[in-house]
Amino acid sequence: MTQKIKGTGTKIANGDTALVKFVFYQWAKGTGDKVNESTSKELQSSFKLPAGQQVVPMPIGKTEVKGLDKGLVGQTAGSRVVLQVPPKEGFGESAAQMGLGENDSVVFVVDVLAVYPKNAEAKGTAKPLDDKDLPSVGAMEAGKGPKLTVPKTDPPKKMQVKTLIEGTGPQTTKDDTVFVNYKGVIWRDGKEFDNSWSKGSPAMFPLSTTEGMKGFFKGLQGQKVGSRVLLVLPPDQGYGKDGNPSAGIKGDDTTVFVVDILGTVPK
Repeated sequence: MTQKIKGTGTKIANGDTALVKFVFYQWAKGTGDKVNESTSKELQSSFKLPAGQQVVPMPIGKTEVKGLDKGLVGQTAGSRVVLQVPPKEGFGESAAQMGLGENDSVVFVVDVLAVYPKNAEAKGTAKPLDDKDLPSVGAMEAGKGPKLTVPKTDPPKKMQVKTLIEGTGPQTTKDDTVFVNYKGVIWRDGKEFDNSWSKGSPAMFPLSTTEGMKGFFKGLQGQKVGSRVLLVLPPDQGYGKDGNPSAGIKGDDTTVFVVDILGTVPK
């Protein structure tokens, strides 16, 4: 493992999620101590990543490559890391699908852009919501996110956006991609249908999205990073007239989300 740039940000622990850009190269059998000719110049120069490389969330400890998990633990946000991963800690049974031989090592170049701890949540100033006709959001439950309780009343006809915790970060815009933890329930019966806290990894959403769940993306615009937001979405702002049968959502269902805005994705 080689650290080409040492960042000064948060240190990665097992179970955290890192926002990264990465690329990997085949270290083919028979090439000795050198990467094959097609990639060696790029690796040995400035270690710049390919243009347009996408930012992805990487749940540390849950990736397909054990050597990648192991090598990133203890690294800090802002770092560029080069990892030489032997076959036994590489892609395993998926190696052939990646075009790798059973004895091929892999070289990863990883830029660690940001680090978020397991079960990351909003932090800021509490903004109590005193409206008995809207859902209540309680304390955090381990591995489940904040408790969300829907009142036994008819849902509002218009979309509701309420800031429950106001963060101290910059305001989001429609051009941002946000990194969030969230929970979604159905107003009709209070049934939970989605939860990133339970999945163990936050999610990324571009706020410029205009198709499907448009109220979700619209409601997170103009919010400060670090905030917790309650969204109540009538059908026209949620899943629409078709609903989402696989999640138990009908065409006339109102959905409710509590969303913690953890950060925005670097452009």
